[in-house]
Amino acid sequence: MRISTNLVYQRGLESLQRSENALYKVQQQLTRQTKLLSPSDDPIANAQVMNINNSLAQNEQFMRNSVTLENGLRQSEGALNSVNDSMLRARELTAGAINGSYGPEDRQAVAKELRAIEKQLFDQANSRDAQGEYLFSGYQSRKQPMEFNTATDSYQYVGDQGQRELQLSPSLKLAANEPGNKPFAAVSQRVDLDVDAGAEQLEKLKVTDRDAFVAFTEGQQDAGASADLAISFDGSGGYTIADGDGNALDTGTLSEGKLSFNGLELSFDPENLPANGDTIEIGNNSGESQNAITLIRDLASALEGKGVDGQWQDQAQWALDDLNTAMDSVVGTQADIGARINVMEATRESIRESDVVNQTARAELSDVDYNEAVTELVKNETLYQASQQVFSRINQLSLFDYVQ
Repeated sequence: MRISTNLVYQRGLESLQRSENALYKVQQQLTRQTKLLSPSDDPIANAQVMNINNSLAQNEQFMRNSVTLENGLRQSEGALNSVNDSMLRARELTAGAINGSYGPEDRQAVAKELRAIEKQLFDQANSRDAQGEYLFSGYQSRKQPMEFNTATDSYQYVGDQGQRELQLSPSLKLAANEPGNKPFAAVSQRVDLDVDAGAEQLEKLKVTDRDAFVAFTEGQQDAGASADLAISFDGSGGYTIADGDGNALDTGTLSEGKLSFNGLELSFDPENLPANGDTIEIGNNSGESQNAITLIRDLASALEGKGVDGQWQDQAQWALDDLNTAMDSVVGTQADIGARINVMEATRESIRESDVVNQTARAELSDVDYNEAVTELVKNETLYQASQQVFSRINQLSLFDYVQ
């Protein structure tokens, strides 16, 4: 068989290229720390590794989401702790004010501290996170959730009820914020009375049945009538009650110097009853829903001397009940946040365990066995060097070397 010089070179080159490719592949496996350099190396394993990598990347995003979620919930929880402390102090002050041993100066001191708590609660309701977004505004994180309405002299929640959700797993979403409509919800209907005329004739003004009086007020408002009251006397103990539009509502006679009407009670000195033609006018702005901040404001005003005797006692007693309701709402919101934090931590642990399983599976499919790879590297280096030497020796052969 005749072998041409060209064939010798071609076969030698092919042998060198095979050895070089084998050596290069092992070097790349060691450098990139994977035995799957291309899909063709093991199509099935490569597809499985791609799925695992996608799962790990998704879990990494879930973990980032959980950090954002935890930051938001922890900040809300801290703010609500402060709110609860403020309300608790307000309740303690209110209980003290109801104590019969408190005099006018003591009530003034209580009112002063209540004013400070009012400002604290307003500030806490408008708490922000590190990005300057409001914690309790719902979806509208750039809008201040609690505002003071000068027209009604009350605080109003103006945020929405939205909760921004974050994905923590393929099938789990959790709310990252808590809107203020629950922790700062309305706790009662406001009773706001001003004696516009005839206050000097009154010994005491009390609302003995708040629900009945609020129902009367709302009934007047629903009917488009004034809820203000005008009470005129005939000098012999008889009286007529009319609304602010002059419509007669009730008539009667004082009993032991007292007058009762739809939960409202007026007391007079039996020795100095109203004379014929005397009138008492009462401005009634009741019926509006009020939150804890507004009720503390109203109590402070009453303790400062607004109204007549009896009104501050009513406000203090109502505040005790309403603050309990408000604190229940705050504690309930904290419980919701705590439950979400627990779910988040459990999900986070599950993600960590899933990552360990995925990383182990990926290592089995694609990671280089360094002992095997180094052995293969040495072997291929030896083969490559041998191929070079053989090719070099063959190229030097000539028939003239054998001619004597």
